[in-house]
Amino acid sequence: MKTSCTKVLWKRRALIVSILALLATANANAEPFVSFNGKFQFTYPPTWKQVDYRTADYHLSRGRAAGEELNYEAVFADSRAYAVFSGQYLILTVDTIGTLDDRQVDSVLEVMGGEFGREVHRVSADSFLATWNAEDIAYDPTMRSAAVISELEGDETGPRMNALVMRFYEHGIANFFFYCPKAEFENGLPVLKEMVASLSTENLQQALKTESVKVAEVDDSWSVGRYAMLIGGLVVLLVIIVVVRRRRGPAKDEQAPPSQ
Repeated sequence: MKTSCTKVLWKRRALIVSILALLATANANAEPFVSFNGKFQFTYPPTWKQVDYRTADYHLSRGRAAGEELNYEAVFADSRAYAVFSGQYLILTVDTIGTLDDRQVDSVLEVMGGEFGREVHRVSADSFLATWNAEDIAYDPTMRSAAVISELEGDETGPRMNALVMRFYEHGIANFFFYCPKAEFENGLPVLKEMVASLSTENLQQALKTESVKVAEVDDSWSVGRYAMLIGGLVVLLVIIVVVRRRRGPAKDEQAPPSQ
């Protein structure tokens, strides 16, 4: 009996060690990306690729007015999908407006709630992006991140979901626009959460030394611009409101210079 129990314990230990080893390997193989504009880095899964900028520009410019500027940091996609933008993918944008204090973050969340017609609920770090909740806006004070989930119209590939995560950090706001087939959304949320949580403003030079850009090929039959830019406009609106509110107080105390 004692021998049997010992064997079970050793098997459990071996299983735990194997799991930890797999997790460590997955972490070690994560691909780093450094944002020069945002002065931060984050990692994305080794099964993903960064979409080259020419391809991303081509798709994101669809449906936009001629000459209208595109403003994004990078686009990433799951390389296991049969074509880029047919599976899970991520559009990263950055608003470098400086550090926002808690009052200013609350202002952003208030406007965000009004725009989406949803209530803002503060959640724990464990429950943030752990489940699919499209009824409210989740805010994790620990990671200083807000998430709102929306169901999209979809296309020939079927219904799709979008999760917008705004990460408030030292230099402004990093915006993660995550798109995913509805059938894969639950399994995709942990992937998104890992990417958002990995954001760091430290060791950028070291990350630059190890950064490797894997370029994905494209299938021209799929367009993402109609979704990405629609929600992207909301982020721009929120940032403008924040900046105006930051400067409104001091402006009231300033006296206008005498007319000449």
